[in-house]
Amino acid sequence: MEILDIYDKNGNKLHKTHIRGIPLNINEYCIAVDVWIKNSKDQILLTQRHPLKAYPMKWECTSGCIVAGEDSITGALREVKEEIGITLSKNEGVKIQRITRDNQNMIFDIFLFKKDIEIKETKLQDGEVIDIKWVDKEELDQMFKRDEMVEPISYIQELIAKRVI
Repeated sequence: MEILDIYDKNGNKLHKTHIRGIPLNINEYCIAVDVWIKNSKDQILLTQRHPLKAYPMKWECTSGCIVAGEDSITGALREVKEEIGITLSKNEGVKIQRITRDNQNMIFDIFLFKKDIEIKETKLQDGEVIDIKWVDKEELDQMFKRDEMVEPISYIQELIAKRVI
């Protein structure tokens, strides 16, 4: 059971907590992180979702909700460690965007980390991630066209076009 802090639409903590999975009230939000990792070859690290999760077998960046008491950067570092077994440091990344999805009562903080990681060094979390790979931006675009990617992260294409990533 994950306990999450509740925020208003502007990301201000409301000093209430919430059990993940229970619907939130109107004007209550939780914060999640999307963590994009780019290497020195300008490739992007993707993970493949477990077949029993929402968006089964689709590819995505590392992501997850921040838990009660965490800030976004701490949550981002924890999610990467949990899901792929890699330790990142705060100075390797930067928050590049915040997206609010009212229909999900979620605020997403988007991070970009720059780090060279050997796939063989990763350890995939059971029940969450079944595969991992580096792709270049052209392959990422093709994966979206083939419907292999989690749709809500399609914002990455705009960030690439704007050369943010």
